[in-house]
Amino acid sequence: MIMHRPVWDDWEFAEEEPIPRVVFSKPPSLQEAKEATENLKEAINTSTKSKISISHSIYSKP
Repeated sequence: MIMHRPVWDDWEFAEEEPIPRVVFSKPPSLQEAKEATENLKEAINTSTKSKISISHSIYSKP
């Protein structure tokens, strides 16, 4: 009988960060939802700006 273990058993993970907030019991308040939305918008904008600046620096002429 051959036994296989899941592939992820061999994975090594970097230091895990705690999850900032997870809702299990009740939905977030309006204020919490607004804050989460703003955080998401900021993260997307920051990510987009860094990709644009990297691609600009790679493809721009000296």
